[in-house]
Amino acid sequence: MLDDAFEEIIRYKAEKMKTGLIPGSRFNRYIKRVLKQPNRTVCEEQVENFVMGGVDAMIFDVASVVGFTRNTPDFSDWTSYEKRQEILSEIFPLQNRQQKPS
Repeated sequence: MLDDAFEEIIRYKAEKMKTGLIPGSRFNRYIKRVLKQPNRTVCEEQVENFVMGGVDAMIFDVASVVGFTRNTPDFSDWTSYEKRQEILSEIFPLQNRQQKPS
């Protein structure tokens, strides 16, 4: 099914992008340089948000290019908020994220 092939491509690219979540990795350092503002440090939560936003944008852009913009018998609407939220929650499961202290 086309959805399975599309999802496999998205997951592959997302895993590559998630290397930015590894503290001290080359991509992590790059993201922190991009986000850095004078007199402020960049925390890992900001890096995670940056990577998640990048993956979300990638899903939307790729789906738009290949025409997966409406539900059909062959594929889902991958540009929809609901579909993107579903795949993002699978790619970035809550149990792997740091919880904010109460």
